[in-house]
Amino acid sequence: MADGQHYDVVIIGTGAGGGTLAHRLAPSGKRILLLERGDYLPRERENWDSTAVFVQGRYRAPEFWYDEHGHEFPPETNYYVGGNTKFYGAALFRLRPQDFGELRHHDGVSPSASTCTWGCPSAPPRTRRAQYGSATTHRARPSM
Repeated sequence: MADGQHYDVVIIGTGAGGGTLAHRLAPSGKRILLLERGDYLPRERENWDSTAVFVQGRYRAPEFWYDEHGHEFPPETNYYVGGNTKFYGAALFRLRPQDFGELRHHDGVSPSASTCTWGCPSAPPRTRRAQYGSATTHRARPSM
């Protein structure tokens, strides 16, 4: 490192993947460096204005990418601490047991999660941790 610092782990990006990894590694005692392309999102009223954020693209990067044919397109990406996840909001539907089964589609068959190490049997504890955290770290626990 240019500053002479030593890090045990370098995580590139602070979105869902990088932020989660950093959170899980933090208690390990390892020196962790997080690298993020953007700055902190400014604290302003427009943060809560869905029209400003999603329709007008207030925080969207003003750049264009190119597809495989050389055609320009706006990537609709955001460079801020928290990554695109900060804007996406992790708005996912809760997976059901049947979502982990074999799935036939036009390109073939996706295997059942029973053939994977992350399948349905291991998902519920992880889901509970993600949803509720622990009583020692998350005071704002949602009620069921």
